[in-house]
Amino acid sequence: MNELAIQIYQKIRASVPHDEIVSILHITDEYTIITTGRLPEEPKNTWIFPFGSKKTAEEFFKHNPPTPEEIEHAINLIEEEISSVGKLLPEKSPLYTLSPIIETIALQTKTTEWGEQRILTIENMEDVFSRLALIISGRPASLDTLPANSSFASSLLILREIMHHLNFEKINIIN
Repeated sequence: MNELAIQIYQKIRASVPHDEIVSILHITDEYTIITTGRLPEEPKNTWIFPFGSKKTAEEFFKHNPPTPEEIEHAINLIEEEISSVGKLLPEKSPLYTLSPIIETIALQTKTTEWGEQRILTIENMEDVFSRLALIISGRPASLDTLPANSSFASSLLILREIMHHLNFEKINIIN
């Protein structure tokens, strides 16, 4: 998993200015990876968390869509796992990703900026999460365009908790 973290870091570092410290988020089926650094070769810090889109869905969501209780239980685990990282992240470092699932989340917004890099703001991500919350609360999923699978819900939840608790205002999605 550490090799994957280094590969993703190097790929993103190749497309951003080398003089800035960056933070990188990658959500896999089984794990979530955060790296930070300035040098192009390898990250200064790497954290690998034991939750990913598929693993979180399988472990916490017994229903589709998940229940409010299942969401809350997953939130508690994620918050606990990431709580110590916030103090170790470079302050105000931009957040980048290559994760296809985060691009899928961004595609659910109407106002995500699409340029050379795609930018998903925390406000736009919250709009998507609010739509999921309505479905979880009983609104028919057929009234929305959100993917109707637990992996999407868990990925959105992971992204939300990381952006909120680690103080990221936006995430830059690299093609």
